[in-house]
Amino acid sequence: MNNFCYKVYRKVYDNMLAETKKVEIRLLNEKSSKIKIGDKIKFSVVDDENTYLNVKVTNLYHFKNIEDLWENKNFIILDKETSKEEFVKLFYEIFGENEVKTHTIIGIEFEIIK
Repeated sequence: MNNFCYKVYRKVYDNMLAETKKVEIRLLNEKSSKIKIGDKIKFSVVDDENTYLNVKVTNLYHFKNIEDLWENKNFIILDKETSKEEFVKLFYEIFGENEVKTHTIIGIEFEIIK
């Protein structure tokens, strides 16, 4: 079993804590490609290392690209009025347009370790 650390925005952390967000979306890169079911992840809030959640990975999902993720949008938390174009723009802002266009996307399903 491996341990990983990731940073998330406060709103993401709040959704994780409320258990309305149970899948974290990341680009599949060298670090995230090593994550396996059963591994543990510490999600800490950007700019606040003392606020964090420890979780256990329960499932992994792979999406070919951002269009594939959009087609499976039950994995993402969106306002009802969010358009595909708005979602793509936000995703590019978070991860970088070139990175998104050249990487597979991974969904990391988790449960909070109490």
